[in-house]
Amino acid sequence: MLASLRNLVDRTNASKGLHEAFDEFYTAYSQDQRSLADHRFWKLVLSVAAGRNVQMPSDVSLEVYPDEDGLPHFRVDVADSSDRGSVHATLQSAVAAIAKLGASNLLKVVEAGYVVFRRIGTSRWTAVPRFSDCRGEVRVGLCNRLTAAVGTKLGRLRASGDWSLTVDTVSIARAEDALRRLLAREELPQIISSVTVTGGVRTDHHWLGRRSVLPTITTDLGLPMILAEGDDDAPALACKEIEPNRYAIRSKRPVAGAFELRSSASTAARLHFVADAFVHDGQRPNNHDDAPEWKDRVPMVGGSAEPPTAWDPVPEQLDDLMEAVYAGGRRGWAEADLIPLLERIIPDDMNPWDFLRSLQESTVLTPLLRSRHRGRTWILGSVSLVPMRSRGADFVLVDGCVPAMQRRDFKQAVTALGGNVFRRMATPWAVPLMGAIGVTAENLRERLDWPVKPPTMPGKRAAAFDDDPQRRLEAYRKAYVWSWGTGRFSYDQASSHVQLARWVHLGERDHDVYVVSASSGERMFVSRCVAIAEAHMQAGKPMYRREADRLVRTGLDGFLPDQIAHWLRYENLSNAQPAPAGGYSYQASQAQVAAIARLLPGAIDAGLTLPASWAAVAAARRSGFAERLVFKEGRVLSSRTPFDPTQRSYA
Repeated sequence: MLASLRNLVDRTNASKGLHEAFDEFYTAYSQDQRSLADHRFWKLVLSVAAGRNVQMPSDVSLEVYPDEDGLPHFRVDVADSSDRGSVHATLQSAVAAIAKLGASNLLKVVEAGYVVFRRIGTSRWTAVPRFSDCRGEVRVGLCNRLTAAVGTKLGRLRASGDWSLTVDTVSIARAEDALRRLLAREELPQIISSVTVTGGVRTDHHWLGRRSVLPTITTDLGLPMILAEGDDDAPALACKEIEPNRYAIRSKRPVAGAFELRSSASTAARLHFVADAFVHDGQRPNNHDDAPEWKDRVPMVGGSAEPPTAWDPVPEQLDDLMEAVYAGGRRGWAEADLIPLLERIIPDDMNPWDFLRSLQESTVLTPLLRSRHRGRTWILGSVSLVPMRSRGADFVLVDGCVPAMQRRDFKQAVTALGGNVFRRMATPWAVPLMGAIGVTAENLRERLDWPVKPPTMPGKRAAAFDDDPQRRLEAYRKAYVWSWGTGRFSYDQASSHVQLARWVHLGERDHDVYVVSASSGERMFVSRCVAIAEAHMQAGKPMYRREADRLVRTGLDGFLPDQIAHWLRYENLSNAQPAPAGGYSYQASQAQVAAIARLLPGAIDAGLTLPASWAAVAAARRSGFAERLVFKEGRVLSSRTPFDPTQRSYA
């Protein structure tokens, strides 16, 4: 096209402006620059193509990312498309979706029967059309034909539909050598793209200017420049190359204001930043279902722990993350978008799925099931006021996802009513808990127009899980089985007297189903959390054990059902605490642990059991009251009561 236009422009009475525009574009393209979608000449080409109904090649991305079990999922996105990307359970399904899109940057390699993936994150990979776009090691997907021909040269392969994917990473030289005779010989389409700004979080039509979530710039036009527009107080922004043609924005403080992005003399864009997210009404998406875990709930009885009196500071990275979750969650978060955001900020050795669960148990996010589709959408928890009572006073706890602007409104309202606010940080990466002392929920409701929500707790019925007994499995396949050794779903069909299996819909048009099989029969669930808890109960293998004043996870996976976790939050005024190296715990007293052990029999190691109060009194009387009586956790105990480790109870 460029060769033809070059002769046409030179030999006709084209305007001087067209000559200049074409020469600029031709020179840039000849220098292997492709970030030219905003160039004035390319806009002319697109307008002509649109007028003649010519379909231009699409810029398609194909990503591989793991779910909470480390099992691969595949996401297909089209650049400059308003549609949310499609998620697929197998590489075969993702490749078929790319083929349906028509001409694209990935079509020819897909038709050749292979896909090369380069690493873009801790555990995320993206497809590239050529080996020259890769650095370090790659993973390779192969069609059924090529799997038989070259599969042994690339190490272990795992089936993904009719296609296969390498289990381990492969050096570029090894992959290129294995596929040398099979590489697509035709010239791959040179896709013209924009100077793209990605990786950040949008709030309305602005970028969130928190330093931990500033976006990145992708361009092959050289080092970008970002200049403030008429604001002397605006922070100085710099760009640093973090990989070829990709630049991170750096700032010494949160960014707010309008800026001009210049990547070359002929391209520019405007960027608008805000330091805090705009307050918005979280919109529940259509065609989504609730995902309940516990059926039996009753109004909370008894008091809670004494509320704190201080306003604890929150680390900048955690504060930025909480603000970003709110800013980007107006229409709900897809897991494929939310997990990369968490991975970007939390420590490398902390599981992002554990942190996501802590957001749910802290009422910040609520999962919904996509109706007749796989996967979940995470919506913002509604801000509400929870009236609480401790032994000493009444106070108010705040539920939901509260951005910085609403936190300021809350503090001002409490101060105006004569109360005091508090915020508790249990650990550096636990979600902060916020409330107020000396005010009533009704008065705050009148000031802030936030709803009042009474606290609840689980009832006394054990194993009150929300199951799915009517579901039929004819349209599903048994894909993965829980490994008791690793505490994960895996491909290995290991035998056990209690089996937990994950079934996947054949057409990828419905949720995965979790089936627990034991001697007592089968029970089916849509919730992964309660299926794991039920399996541990049937097998008599504890998920959690008591250590001091905490309920600590014994393995790498598994959580308490949501209603139990919320009850612990209300009574102890402490959110769940994810920790590095797979740690996860809840604050819980001995009495609370014993109550949870009755609700989840076999899944909780309650540790020490306390004697009846009369036994402590009798022991004190026999000693002539040399043993002092103490009142702890609702019981009368003896200060000298010995512990018999063989009985796991007080002797």
